[in-house]
Amino acid sequence: RTKVTRRPSRQFHKSCSSDEGDEEAKRANLGPRVRKYLDKFPAYSGDMPPPEAEDIWTDQDLHNFFFSSGFIRPPRREKKKVTPAMLNEFYRALGLPPGAKAPAVRKVYRQLALKHHPDKNSDSRDATTKFQEITE
Repeated sequence: RTKVTRRPSRQFHKSCSSDEGDEEAKRANLGPRVRKYLDKFPAYSGDMPPPEAEDIWTDQDLHNFFFSSGFIRPPRREKKKVTPAMLNEFYRALGLPPGAKAPAVRKVYRQLALKHHPDKNSDSRDATTKFQEITE
């Protein structure tokens, strides 16, 4: 008796190579955090997380998703949309003109937070209220 060995057809090899190309194309469209977790879990072969995962999911959420092969998904969170009116209110609370640069906002925020912190002003309700307004 002679032993017959079968070779896989060329179609099989073509489909494998095209799958690899598809994977590379999908990976190119992913954000840097998702790509980092794909590098940590090289054997992952499930569905990719939704596009909003890059912005909304925490690092722990991404880790759990890839660790569980896509079964553990975080609860849906709505991304807060900041309107121009909200921005103007934030600037007003900090005492800055609308459109102030980020370093100026950080500096004023830190100064006011230290000045009105409840631990430093335990007897003043006004300071507590002002602190809450600043930290919103």
